[in-house]
Amino acid sequence: MPNPLLHTARSVALLACLPLVVSCASNISSSNAELTPLDLENATSAINTSIESVNSNIESLRDDLDEQYSQICEAQHSQLKGSYATAKKRLASSRKKYAALEKRCEAKSVIGKLLFGAVENVKLLDEKLTFSARIDTGAETSSLGVYSLQDFERDGKTWVKFKLVDEKSAPTYEYRVTGRVSIKQNASSAEDERFEIKMSIRIGQKNYPRQVFNLSDRSYLEHQVMIGRSFLTDVAIVDTGSKYRLKK
Repeated sequence: MPNPLLHTARSVALLACLPLVVSCASNISSSNAELTPLDLENATSAINTSIESVNSNIESLRDDLDEQYSQICEAQHSQLKGSYATAKKRLASSRKKYAALEKRCEAKSVIGKLLFGAVENVKLLDEKLTFSARIDTGAETSSLGVYSLQDFERDGKTWVKFKLVDEKSAPTYEYRVTGRVSIKQNASSAEDERFEIKMSIRIGQKNYPRQVFNLSDRSYLEHQVMIGRSFLTDVAIVDTGSKYRLKK
């Protein structure tokens, strides 16, 4: 790249020569010698040559400055373009990471509770069985649909035995009764007294030991398990517009 300072120095040097040329012409004119037309022509030519040289250097300097300015602008434009492209890629990457994080954590609410859909999978840990469960904020307690329910006494305590599948060959499960609850399905129906037991369950990625369930006939209902407010209160909130928000 041409050095503009060099051109400036040359221009200054040529401009400094102009007074000398003019002085020479003045000395000649003030001397007793008679000036010939050739002398005047030579002096004029020298001055014009100096002026042209200065003008040429000025033009060259301006061209160099224009070129440098253009190169600087181009470099800055390229740098800004590169920065923009990098920022765009980072933004796209951040969006992907946010989407992935949102997908992984979509079951979390801002208050630290889980976010359930209207239906979730519930695993009975001891029985190693998984059922789709209705998440019902209108029901006070959770309910489990059973078959062949019978109560009996063991060591002075009330126990129950039941099946979870309506088949003769299905296994029978036994639990100690921890309470009784009266459930009224609607205003016109009589109260239904049910046994309560405690079962360990898993919803999503978390286990919940000894959760209270009342036992009932739910064969006429779509879901064999229903999760009520007594479980949800400190654990989750419900998005009734979605289903199966939690991973198994």
